[in-house]
Amino acid sequence: MQRSNIMTADGESWQALVLDVGRPRRASLQVQIAGRRQLLLRQDAEAVLLARTRPCRRDVVDYLRTDRYRSPVPPIRAAHARMVATGDTGSTLSRWAHHFASELAGTDLGPLQSGRWIISGDSDPQWGLHKTYYTAQRWELLSGDPEGFICWWPTYGGGQVLPLRQLSDAGDSRVKAYRKQARDGSLPPILVWWISGLDSFVLLDGHDRFRAAILEGRQPPILALSSLSPEQNQWYVEAYIARYAQAMPHIRRQAEARVAGAEAALANAHRKLGEDVHACGIHCAPTPAWPLRGGMAAWRDAVRLHTSSPPAWTEAAEAPSTNGKHPAVIAAS
Repeated sequence: MQRSNIMTADGESWQALVLDVGRPRRASLQVQIAGRRQLLLRQDAEAVLLARTRPCRRDVVDYLRTDRYRSPVPPIRAAHARMVATGDTGSTLSRWAHHFASELAGTDLGPLQSGRWIISGDSDPQWGLHKTYYTAQRWELLSGDPEGFICWWPTYGGGQVLPLRQLSDAGDSRVKAYRKQARDGSLPPILVWWISGLDSFVLLDGHDRFRAAILEGRQPPILALSSLSPEQNQWYVEAYIARYAQAMPHIRRQAEARVAGAEAALANAHRKLGEDVHACGIHCAPTPAWPLRGGMAAWRDAVRLHTSSPPAWTEAAEAPSTNGKHPAVIAAS
């Protein structure tokens, strides 16, 4: 696996770590699809999450968590956390990004497979760079019962974080230890994975760290894993250049006429184009997925195995493809 850091346009701050993975085989943790609205997240032979978009509400995704998920990252010892937090090379987040990259590359339980991936610190996977705004209160929308729903309405918005197992009690010894780290600033980040078919993240590693941060009333540090697509990045580059070219004639005419503020606007437009094109290196792609063996029958059987809900949850009459904000998944061979 090859790694390369992405820095800000001025080269001063770390933004993301790009991973070029050459694994020829499928990952253990993978998204599978059945029909047009059903999704299953599998880890080895276990179903860890089932989901479907509602037939009458295509902006709502029902999910069912089985609590059989195993983190692909070994527990992080306090001594190691302090060592990373006080390291003398790069930022703390960049050091943790390399730590998680090494752990994911060395396990059979994670999602890494052949292709290009990215671990980013504070980016929105669909719409480019901005500071992370996933507050602890927002996360709690998806951290309760094993069954629930994800709503794509702006009131909630995409990008919520879905835990893959039940959060530990406040009295758990690991939660107590992580609460101390949250207070002294050495708490390791939680690692989340963007799944476009859910329009949300799932929590890959750090359930107890997340719980500790919530109890301390703090925003947990976040690192996000997602797939990268050169084709999608090119689309963004072309869109930014087209927008720049459309605005330039008017700004230049104002600058030539010595309109107040026009020179500054011209310089700002040049700078903005550079920043936008630079940021294209971290736009993520739709999550790869594979057909579920057994199709709809297998998906329904998995639901019945893990829930006592009424049979209506398993009814999955085919409906037109969802018209959400982006492609849900891409089929992988």
